[in-house]
Amino acid sequence: MSLFGTDGIRAPFGEAPLDEATVTALGFHLGGKLIGKDRSDPPPRVVLGGDTRESTPTLVSWLAAGLTAAGHAPEQVMARLRPPVFQRSRESFRRQMALWPVERLGPALDILTEAELDCKTTGMPDQAICERALMRIAHAAAGSRRG
Repeated sequence: MSLFGTDGIRAPFGEAPLDEATVTALGFHLGGKLIGKDRSDPPPRVVLGGDTRESTPTLVSWLAAGLTAAGHAPEQVMARLRPPVFQRSRESFRRQMALWPVERLGPALDILTEAELDCKTTGMPDQAICERALMRIAHAAAGSRRG
């Protein structure tokens, strides 16, 4: 079993403490500490980086979601992502961040996890499982835009 990190949080990706809930909570707590009690000051610069592992973008997005929930503006979080968001994709990325606040990411990831398990265990057609999962997520996104 390969573990992440050398002198920090070490765990298999997706298992506590490298699961969505823990990493998002870490970002939220860190964001709250960095902003402090005097919210009139501009928030400090936060640089999010990672390595080339397949899980890095997901970990960074969980941490960014926590920071955003703690009071960092989405634009500030987006500006600090490494690698940076392409200029032509910034507006779309910002809209997606607004569409998927922290409290809505968990249920969407649960749908995807369920779909992955179904693909691996049920013998049902993978494409049909994926289409159904994506339709459920799209329906949830459409519902959030309406109200």
